[in-house]
Amino acid sequence: MSSENYPELVPWPSAEAERRRERGQPRLLVVAEGGAPPSSGADLLEDWVRAPADPAEVAVRVELLRRRVARRDAERRVTLDAFGVLRRGPDLWVALSANEERLMATLLSSMGAPVDRAVLELETADLDSAVKRLRKRVRRLGVQISRMDGGRFVLDLDGSL
Repeated sequence: MSSENYPELVPWPSAEAERRRERGQPRLLVVAEGGAPPSSGADLLEDWVRAPADPAEVAVRVELLRRRVARRDAERRVTLDAFGVLRRGPDLWVALSANEERLMATLLSSMGAPVDRAVLELETADLDSAVKRLRKRVRRLGVQISRMDGGRFVLDLDGSL
């Protein structure tokens, strides 16, 4: 787990807590004795303790945040296996045809970055039809293929899951 995804202890309220919240980074907020706790929201990457906190409680809360981050990251992970099965997280998958598998492998190798049309045309004779079919197949995984200016394509997660 990278350091930006590791839960950090930060004072509450503070600019650092707000920065980590804006960046979607996990944080354990330390509220000063007598201070107002943060508003309870649905942010799974945030928890808080009141100072002075028991070190054992802090360790448990940091571990729980770390597990939430690991679960979130696993749910975001998109992989293509040797059998042509595209998976997102542990539970979502779709079997691809050989043609779709070649296209997806090329797009997946550049996840989030544009891929030139000419590169994808090396994988299939009718790129537009193939991309249209592939879009429909992977939509239920929360994966989207967008066409950009200049005929480039980009594979990304739509964030709906």
